[in-house]
Amino acid sequence: ACQSSAAVAMEPAEWRLELQGASPCNGRPSTILLSTTKPTVLGRERNPSVVYMDSPNFPNLISRRHATLRCVRVAADGSGGGQVGLMVEDTSTNGISIDGVKLTPGRPSPLAHGSVVIFGTREHRSDLIYMAVKHAPDGPAAGLDGSCSAAGAAEGSPAATAEAAAAAAAKAAAAAAVAAVESV
Repeated sequence: ACQSSAAVAMEPAEWRLELQGASPCNGRPSTILLSTTKPTVLGRERNPSVVYMDSPNFPNLISRRHATLRCVRVAADGSGGGQVGLMVEDTSTNGISIDGVKLTPGRPSPLAHGSVVIFGTREHRSDLIYMAVKHAPDGPAAGLDGSCSAAGAAEGSPAATAEAAAAAAAKAAAAAAVAAVESV
């Protein structure tokens, strides 16, 4: 039986992964805060440098080093300055998909705010479904375009309405992904 698991924190972060459609437990953290200064490795290897993740329902679904996530600074011209983006690299046996698209192992792929990430599948099933969330340190979640939303937007204002619509769309996408995995 799963017992509640606290957020896994490495340091203050602009990005996090939030569990969707399942209860948190040992091996299935509710929130994973991602380091902005060093790669975050997810897997079932019991090592201080790896964020422990495993499926209580599907043994060995997750590889010892299943994924590597990196925050990168990218400017419009492709140089190393600018906004912080998030890249995920599949280093696993059972794969990773982002918004329903299976990643190519060994090839880093970008994650957007609101992307649904499924770690491993067995017979089209997984209980490790997360949503990527970008947020300002000590501030609200970002908009779907990755920009930080204004703190304290007045209820009913265009900014608050857009933020609520973006959050609802992201939650609906996550719910659809959970339903799709469960229906197969």
